[in-house]
Amino acid sequence: MRSTAQSIAREFGPQGVHVGHVVVDGVIDTPGTKSWTVNGGVEDSKVDPNAIAETFWNLHTQGRGGWTMEAEVRPWVEKF
Repeated sequence: MRSTAQSIAREFGPQGVHVGHVVVDGVIDTPGTKSWTVNGGVEDSKVDPNAIAETFWNLHTQGRGGWTMEAEVRPWVEKF
């Protein structure tokens, strides 16, 4: 996916198209995952959906003078 996003960005970036590759690395905190224990059950051990939305919004509203190509969203305890 990263390579595809980079190829698209190289081709269409000069035409003003902002392409981003976002990795969500972790269990997303949803009603379906409330009972799951991840990362030892510590506080904020799941990815907050609002943080994902904020990341995408920031990509969407970036000025052309400093585009982000890649972003990763993960909880603070996730090892990478």
